[in-house]
Amino acid sequence: MFRSSRCIIFSRLFLSLFLVAVAFITIQPVRADSFPTIPETFYGNVKNNGTTVGAGYTVEARINGTAVTVVTTDSQGRYGYNTSSFTVTCSSGSVSLYVNGVLATTVSCTPGATKLDLSVTGAPSSYTAPTIASTTVTITTTSLPSGTVGTAYSATLSSSGGTSPYTWSLSSGNLPAGLTLNNGVISGTPTSAATSTFTIQATDSASNTAIETYSVTISTDGSSYSTLSISTSSLSNGTVGTSYVKTLAATGGSGSYIWTLTDGSLPDGVSLSSAGTISGTPTSSATYSFTVMATDSNSLNTSKTLSLYIASAATTTSSTTSSTSSSSSSGTPTSPSTGSSSSQ
Repeated sequence: MFRSSRCIIFSRLFLSLFLVAVAFITIQPVRADSFPTIPETFYGNVKNNGTTVGAGYTVEARINGTAVTVVTTDSQGRYGYNTSSFTVTCSSGSVSLYVNGVLATTVSCTPGATKLDLSVTGAPSSYTAPTIASTTVTITTTSLPSGTVGTAYSATLSSSGGTSPYTWSLSSGNLPAGLTLNNGVISGTPTSAATSTFTIQATDSASNTAIETYSVTISTDGSSYSTLSISTSSLSNGTVGTSYVKTLAATGGSGSYIWTLTDGSLPDGVSLSSAGTISGTPTSSATYSFTVMATDSNSLNTSKTLSLYIASAATTTSSTTSSTSSSSSSGTPTSPSTGSSSSQ
């Protein structure tokens, strides 16, 4: 009886191992003779009207109605095998598979290789495969027109490739004052004259992107706009107790300029007028560094840092005395030195 029990136990163990082995063999997709050599998402056999098709049938994947991948069947009526890789890239949602233009099935986007046999009814024997849109997005608008202050402005951006629709955004920089970007259209009414440089980005529905940099010039009268700049590069020296006058100059921009002191300080006794004139009578000797800003009639502004040296009256007097003494001893009269000029 003991031997009989042992035989039963071993028999059951053997049967269990056998069933496990059979199950393992059954669920493995053994394709040693035909597994695709190029990784793909889908592969399988194709039938039309219940019969395996021949070579040349078109299998296409569509996402949101747009064909994204197209291959043709081989002589055995298969797709996605060997060199006919059938890769579908999608971030979410579903993908629909068609055979010669007839819908076979719609499945969820799933990463990895999946065997999916396709069967349709009534697919035509001949079919023109669709053109696959490039996954590379390109902004085809390469430049934008100039504009005029107070005049309505509108420019539409265009792109190609990828999968529409496109989303447009400002990647860097700033649009001209008064303009906005909405659905690929830059529009509005410019409020100030300037040249603005900025970068626009286009993103398709598959998250492919492209960027393009533009420069748009806004002027007051439609003519070419000249950049505002301060042309005064240096200031003449001054002397303590001596009246000083220097008028700053600027070029470009529009209309007249308003001048202001934005950083640092002028010599004691000296001030800057809104018309750009530095004037007064210095009371102390030193080198003064300060920043001035010129603003035109369209509120465009520019700044520059300047330095002004004020010499002491004692230095000038000493120089004059030395010069006079030298003249007396030599017996040849000369004019006394007056130091540096107070204005240019």
